[in-house]
Amino acid sequence: MKILLYIICALFFSSKLFCGEDLDSLKRVAKTTKNDTLRIQILKTVGEEEGIFRIGYWDSLRLECETKLKSSPEPKKHFFQKYRSLFINNVGYVADEQGDLKLALESYKKSAEICEQINDKIGLSKALNNIGSIYDNIGDVANSVDYYHRSLKIREEMNDEKGVAVCLNNIGYIFYKQKDFDKALKYYQSGLKIYTKIDNEQLAAITYNNIGLIYLNQKRYSYALMYFQKARAIQIKLNDSFNLTQSTNNLASLYETQKNSELALKF
Repeated sequence: MKILLYIICALFFSSKLFCGEDLDSLKRVAKTTKNDTLRIQILKTVGEEEGIFRIGYWDSLRLECETKLKSSPEPKKHFFQKYRSLFINNVGYVADEQGDLKLALESYKKSAEICEQINDKIGLSKALNNIGSIYDNIGDVANSVDYYHRSLKIREEMNDEKGVAVCLNNIGYIFYKQKDFDKALKYYQSGLKIYTKIDNEQLAAITYNNIGLIYLNQKRYSYALMYFQKARAIQIKLNDSFNLTQSTNNLASLYETQKNSELALKF
């Protein structure tokens, strides 16, 4: 049975906040407005809400921002640079999802470069995190950890507790994959303390699951069981069906490892 571990990405795509009618209204405004910044903001929202996974969509918005940069007064230049970096990041995200890691890495690095130029710390931290994820995917552990730590440093400077915890989780994931379970546990537990402090139950549950996997690998089965059960209890409470499926699968794997086929089949 497949063991499922979580890495938490810091992408620009947002949660869905609008219904279909709202989006249709926004699209009409985008077609008619003469306010170029409003149009860009609307098209970003529409793309994210509809989950548009077409590189061409985001690249066309990137190109529009670059065109506007040439003729805009100074106050507007920052706006178009910021959105340009965001759209380049989203190109990277779509490329990443499609398996084009070269384009994804190039896009994330370009996004980070622009964010650094305009002092967009949040955008820079997200881009650095995403670069770390790509390096992880191609097996470059040293660069992956380096970029995650750079993202972490920015979050710490901003006193962004959730962002710090996400970075800690992702660094822990790298050490988990390297089977350096003691280091992985240290990072996961540090992240878990923050999630508990800020009452982010969903991400706390993800971290409980990840800690459970460490104990499973160490054959500390009673601890693994406790952490998987903690993860599932929260996910049931939150009706978080996707993550509940993952944690339930891992709990079944624990029982299977213990040769308890009756309990494994129940999950």
